[in-house]
Amino acid sequence: MDDEPLIRRLTARALVDADYDVLEAADGAEALALLRAGTAVDVVISDVLMPRMSGLALADHVKTEFPDVRMILVSGYESGRHAPFPLLPKPFQLPELVALITRALTEKN
Repeated sequence: MDDEPLIRRLTARALVDADYDVLEAADGAEALALLRAGTAVDVVISDVLMPRMSGLALADHVKTEFPDVRMILVSGYESGRHAPFPLLPKPFQLPELVALITRALTEKN
C-alpha cells in the first residue's frame, strides 16, 4: 500500500480493526509477486508513487493479469489525479478508505 513502513502498518492495523484481512507489500513489485504467487486478493490499495514499481504500473498489471481484483490508489500528489481507478487523496480518514473498499467489493459482484 505504501512504501513508508509506518503509514503502511498504521493503515493495515486500522483495516484489520475494521474486520478486513490485510496483506502488506512494501512496493508494487512485492504486491505483484504476491498476486502472481496465487495469493487470494479482492482489493489492492496502493500509493501512486512507489519505489521499483509505481502504483499506476501495478494497477496496469493488475487490470491485465488479474481482472477480478479491484484497485484503489492513494496519492498526496497531482500525479495520480487522472488515474483510471478510484483515487483517494492523502491525507485520508479510515471511513473514506472503508467506503471505497466497500464500493470496490460491491462492484466486483
